Amino acid sequence: MDHHTRSKISIMIFTLPAILLFSVFIIYPLLPTLFYSFFDYNGSIAKGFVGIENYLETLQDPVFWNSLSNVWRLMLAQYFLGGPLALLLALILSYNSSKLNMAFKTIAFLPSILSVTVICLLWSMIYRADQGLLDRLLMLVGKEDWIKTWLVDLSTVNWSIAAVIIWQYIGFNLILFYAGIKSIPHTFYEAAKVEGASFLQVSTKITIPLIQEIIRFVLILITAGTMGTFAHIQVLTNGGPGDVSRSVVFHLYFKAFQLFDFGGANSITVIFAIQGFIIFALISRFIARERIEYT
Repeated sequence: MDHHTRSKISIMIFTLPAILLFSVFIIYPLLPTLFYSFFDYNGSIAKGFVGIENYLETLQDPVFWNSLSNVWRLMLAQYFLGGPLALLLALILSYNSSKLNMAFKTIAFLPSILSVTVICLLWSMIYRADQGLLDRLLMLVGKEDWIKTWLVDLSTVNWSIAAVIIWQYIGFNLILFYAGIKSIPHTFYEAAKVEGASFLQVSTKITIPLIQEIIRFVLILITAGTMGTFAHIQVLTNGGPGDVSRSVVFHLYFKAFQLFDFGGANSITVIFAIQGFIIFALISRFIARERIEYT
């Protein structure tokens, strides 16, 4: 047996546990979902094979597309607001050493470990019409014309939910970025300091390029968390007003457990899972394409 063959066998042996875990916990649960998506299925009895009818019905359902657009809106808000803000705060904390850093990180991280129900009830009080903290602050600064019924108004409800989710998890992402930054050898920063590099130059030329793998990991967490959004919507709006603020997971839950159309719900799951795999593949393809090794 030559060296090349032995190397391939070694790689297969070491990757086999990960492949088995992925197959058992990801692939296997999807198989029944895929199977029943081709049936008129009420959760207990498969009444008949309907082919791709469930998929066609889902793709022609305006509520599904609205739910999907809500998820994408939230995902883009996380990509371009929540994630970058967490990264900026991590860069500032790591650049300016202070005894207050630990206190700030603890306070920022606290919301991410609280119950979603607690967080949503807190923000429901903040958004409450007239008596809520947000409306009172707007009245205090003379911006009464900005006041909205935040969780009812069609133009603000989805962005209000997005604000809650970004606020809750920004501290968690901050800690991940901060840990990645602190793993960079200090010699890089000493050399930059000798050269007189500014905060912006250090961040863009040293820190961000060297934490690409952390950035990829955070993007995957953001994507997975956003696609699975359910509890925030259920507590804050219950998908309302009407079905305006539904996420895809909330919509498939409604279809399965309110309408007992499990076949249709399974088709939504399959479509959504395919989209998720594509997004994860794109993130893995274009973020941190090369492994970085410190020398």
